[in-house]
Amino acid sequence: MKEEKVSQSPKRGLTREALAIMNAAAGKPVEYSVPGELLEDVDGQPLGVGPTEVGTAILGRPIISQAEADRLGVTQEEFPNVHII
Repeated sequence: MKEEKVSQSPKRGLTREALAIMNAAAGKPVEYSVPGELLEDVDGQPLGVGPTEVGTAILGRPIISQAEADRLGVTQEEFPNVHII
């Protein structure tokens, strides 16, 4: 019985482009929203959703391993907002 090889594209991990975007966004304010609570009747049937909470947060620095930095060929000087451990 001959085995068939199934072609599976490898899953892509972190890319230099994604890291550059995260580096640029670090320390900047962003808005977020938390969906409201589900409102139910006495029988547990959904009636609606409560108000959505909206807030602002500051994005932190992305953290990557030295192995990941080596794989991507990045340095701390090139991406100053990325913490390499």
